[in-house]
Amino acid sequence: MAAGGTGGAAACAPTAERCDGRDENCTKGVTDEVCPEECVGKSYGSRGYMFCRLDGDRAEANVRCNRSLLYLLEVNSAEENSWVRRTATDLGIGSLWMGARDAMEGEWRWVSTTQFWQGAAAPIGTPVAGRYSNWSSGQPNNNGGSQDCGRMGSDGFWGDTDCDTTVNAFVCRAD
Repeated sequence: MAAGGTGGAAACAPTAERCDGRDENCTKGVTDEVCPEECVGKSYGSRGYMFCRLDGDRAEANVRCNRSLLYLLEVNSAEENSWVRRTATDLGIGSLWMGARDAMEGEWRWVSTTQFWQGAAAPIGTPVAGRYSNWSSGQPNNNGGSQDCGRMGSDGFWGDTDCDTTVNAFVCRAD
């Protein structure tokens, strides 16, 4: 089976196995997938994800994703957001780190550097180029002047928070 679960065996081009719920090494399954402690791989469509429980700040979550050759979660649709939230809930995960950040105040970008939001909370802030966002009402608000990182709450809505805050989980993504 091809990586991502599509195509036949002939279409598979073996690569290193990652903790993302997909078969990258063409062994007809993900049973040989090795995940870091407290993490599990899941797939949705052609994308792979790693859901991890870890009490840590955003920098730690980012390092853990990168070690697994993944990157912090980027969400591009309402369907993907719902699937991530539902899967996290099924795994007993509440609030989680995402790959959203406004290193330049009000200019929200994913770790891929794609800008998806400009400004503060709506109606002042707006999506960039029609990109998906799911901010909680009144978010992002930069309360206290240092809320530069994004997290997904247990309700599936996003909020900005201090990057040094301890959150109990994170999700990484592979394309």
